[in-house]
Amino acid sequence: MCTVDKISIIQTLLSLAACILAWVIPKRIMWEQTYSSLGSEYRSYDFAIAVQDIVEFFTITCQSDIEKVPHEYKKRFFFDMYGLNLDDYSDFEDEDVLQMLRSNKKLKINQNDAMKVLHYHKRLLTQYFHDLCSCAKSPFIGKRRVKRDYTKSEAKIMKILFLMNKAVDESPILYKDISSDFRMPSEKRANGMNKDFVYLYALLSKSGRFMDI
Repeated sequence: MCTVDKISIIQTLLSLAACILAWVIPKRIMWEQTYSSLGSEYRSYDFAIAVQDIVEFFTITCQSDIEKVPHEYKKRFFFDMYGLNLDDYSDFEDEDVLQMLRSNKKLKINQNDAMKVLHYHKRLLTQYFHDLCSCAKSPFIGKRRVKRDYTKSEAKIMKILFLMNKAVDESPILYKDISSDFRMPSEKRANGMNKDFVYLYALLSKSGRFMDI
């Protein structure tokens, strides 16, 4: 092989390596920033309060009985969000609660602690662990690093969160059907920010009920 051909091959390989590095380096920086942000959130006051709320819900309200989590979470949700006390209804059905909500027009969300209720903490931690899972699956962070930085305690919390989320998914009240027969117009017939709504609606209306992870 002549010298010119060798130089051409080397240049091609160097160009390829440069392209790979140009793609890898920004990706790695992005994932490192994401993982670092999760670490900062983990050490934050809001995260600590959310974890404590979940722990107290399980140990005190559910008496550390995993079987009680779905039922007790429903009761807590209705009390926090509507001020509806179901302590006297140990075996209530969703339809019973639905009738109560329909018959009492004064029930409304408790605005004083709307951002501190258990439901909010559940969603906050669920989103956090979803993002952490993405980092664990990423080749730039990986499961070994996540396993090194987190403990069994987080795994135990996720088991409780799983059952709370499952209670929401299976309840016609906690997961309300908000579909309607209204037909969204085309972008040409929408004005202002509604154009963005029409565009995003067309995109998300074809998606499933859960995120594709």
